[in-house]
Amino acid sequence: MDQGLAALVAGILGVGGGIVGAVFGGTRGARIAGEKAVEAALTQVNSQAEVEHSRWVKEHRHQACVRLLEASAAADEALRQASLEIRQGRGFPDAERDAATRNVQVMGTICSELALWKPEELQQFARRLQVETMESIRLLKLAEPGAHGAEGTPQERWARWREAGELKALARTAFIDYAGSVLRNPQQQL
Repeated sequence: MDQGLAALVAGILGVGGGIVGAVFGGTRGARIAGEKAVEAALTQVNSQAEVEHSRWVKEHRHQACVRLLEASAAADEALRQASLEIRQGRGFPDAERDAATRNVQVMGTICSELALWKPEELQQFARRLQVETMESIRLLKLAEPGAHGAEGTPQERWARWREAGELKALARTAFIDYAGSVLRNPQQQL
C-alpha cells in the first residue's frame, strides 16, 4: 500500500473513532447532566416540602393557641356568672357549671393537640392553664352556701377562690407570653 492510501485509511479510521468516541462520550455526558438535573429537582422539591410542612405546623399551632384562649375565656365567663349567682345566695347554676366544665374539657383536648405541634413547653403552659381553671371551678363549688366538704368561713372560701383566680390569671399570662414568643419567632421549633 502506498503512503497516500495508508494516510487516507488512517484518516477515515480516525474520523470513525472520533465519531464513535463522541457518541459514547456525549451519551455519558448527557446521562451525567440528566442525573444532576434530577438531583437538583429533588433537592428543590424537598426544600419546598419542608417549607410547606413548616407553614402547616405553624398554622395549626397558632389555631390551637387561639382556641385554647377562647375556651379559657368562655370558662372564665361561666365562672364569673356563677359567682354572681352564688354571692346572691343561689347555688352554682347548672348551665354555668356545665359550660365551665365543657370548656375545661375542650382545653384538655387542645393541650393534647399542642403536644403534636411542639415545642413541649407550649403544651406544658397550656396544661397549667387548664389545671388552674379546673381548680378555680372546684373552689367555686366549695364557695357555694352549704357546699359539702367545704372548710372555713364563707369569706375564707371566697378568698381561696379569688386566689385560684389569680393563679389562673398568672397561668394565662405565662401561656400568652410563651405562645407569643413561639409564634412570633420565624425560626419556630417544629
